[in-house]
Amino acid sequence: MIHAQVKIERMDKTLPLPFSKYEDNAGWDVFCIEDIVLPPMKAIETENGLTFSSTPVKVPLNMKVAIPDGFFMKIVGRSGLSSKGLVTATGIVDAGYRGQVFATIYNLTDKEVKLEKGSRVAQAIILPYAKVEWIEEEVDENETLRGTNGFGSSGLK
Repeated sequence: MIHAQVKIERMDKTLPLPFSKYEDNAGWDVFCIEDIVLPPMKAIETENGLTFSSTPVKVPLNMKVAIPDGFFMKIVGRSGLSSKGLVTATGIVDAGYRGQVFATIYNLTDKEVKLEKGSRVAQAIILPYAKVEWIEEEVDENETLRGTNGFGSSGLK
């Protein structure tokens, strides 16, 4: 297990620090700082049939952070919200960013959803990353057993 210290500034001191119920959880629940309304998904009729559209909502979280060099913070959804049709777009907070952190959430239901101030709306995960040097050269597609077999290549069962 890697240990990292992350400096945090809460925007609203009445709300808790990021919360993890169990010691071995990777994600820390993070809180929205204000009441937010997530509009319902809309069905739009086009010449090709129905298309569904959901408006992304930028949800302000209760934190500014200083992530240590060599790490980044990933904002991801909470499974309880996802199972109710609220999907969080994955976001990356780099070590150099010092502003308020946000989550982008989509409401995939047909009803408006209200998130109250102080609701646990996403999870933050702190991860190490590799410093990469990109080397441009031809890639041998036959070098591995998988090769160019992509989406769905391993099957469903």
